[in-house]
Amino acid sequence: MERPKHLIIDVDGVATDGSMIYSNLGKQYKVFGPDDVDALNWLHKIDPELQVTFVSAVLIVTGK
Repeated sequence: MERPKHLIIDVDGVATDGSMIYSNLGKQYKVFGPDDVDALNWLHKIDPELQVTFVSAVLIVTGK
């Protein structure tokens, strides 16, 4: 079976705890739970080529 090339994750209330942090310039950051970060690191170790996209009501960020 072929491995997936792309993973799309809805982060609002799923991978985040609902908290927000704001920088001095007003930039908004979502707070991710430690287990979710561990899972993403594990996925990256298994398949560094897997492209992960985070979907949020605020914006969409794609990266490896």
